[in-house]
Amino acid sequence: MQSVMLAIDAGGTNFKYGLMTRSCDMVSPCLQIAVQAEGSARQIEDSWRQLSKNALEIAQSLGVNIGRVCVSTPGPFDFSAGMSRMRHKFPAIYGLPIRPWVQGELGDVPVDFLHDSTAFILGELRKDLIDPACVMLGTGFGFACMKEGKVLVDETRTPAVVLWNRSFRAGTVEDYISRRAIRASYAKKAGTDGRDDVKEIAQKARLGDRAASQVFDELADDLGELLSGVLPKIGSGSLILGGQISLSGDLFAPRLQAQLSCPLVLSAHPDAAALIGCARFAAMGGAQGGERVVR
Repeated sequence: MQSVMLAIDAGGTNFKYGLMTRSCDMVSPCLQIAVQAEGSARQIEDSWRQLSKNALEIAQSLGVNIGRVCVSTPGPFDFSAGMSRMRHKFPAIYGLPIRPWVQGELGDVPVDFLHDSTAFILGELRKDLIDPACVMLGTGFGFACMKEGKVLVDETRTPAVVLWNRSFRAGTVEDYISRRAIRASYAKKAGTDGRDDVKEIAQKARLGDRAASQVFDELADDLGELLSGVLPKIGSGSLILGGQISLSGDLFAPRLQAQLSCPLVLSAHPDAAALIGCARFAAMGGAQGGERVVR
């Protein structure tokens, strides 16, 4: 019986998951299950157990065996112990081990956890990208980088280079480069009530809305100011632009590219990068093969 892995992207209120081969091919549909991020510990545990049960039923229907599980999750997180250290999300399960919830349904299978930035950059890795860095633009600002085929992390297995809270202009990076920053900037320029989200603002920019276009020009310039100093310093040979805001990359990527000394590419798998990254992480032998600790 073919052995596959269960890849889980546990980053939002809906967990994505699917069965994948070691060569990163999906053998099942990409599925989702709702999780109450502000729910009780029991509610969150039940979602994890239901996800595992669903995956097992799918595996049985396909005639394959789940031999490994790999979970992409944001931090702070104890990746070795499989415990959330987040206060801003899933606060009810702070310090509780997640691994037993999965193994309780699937049996004694290895369960790996990795930072969502690590999963993303591994999921977007291509042979033509040399020592890539990646930016994940969404609710927040994520960043990761690789050297000689390994993701650079610190001793806690979080990204070695952290930018989201770095001082930038009159605040931090995330104050200027994030979903909330784009929405606030457009509301101020257009004199609106702030209800427009990034997708709607992008549509308006494509239709000639001057305020919307200015917002994306400023996004490119903010990213250029930040990254033109960071990328050469860490020796990055390319940049991957991902996250949901990258879906509007046609509006700001060309202007950003003109400010960078390395090639810029848009995410090839904006919705599945974390799952692909989980499969690659497992195929590389987990943390020992896929990560390099920078002290």
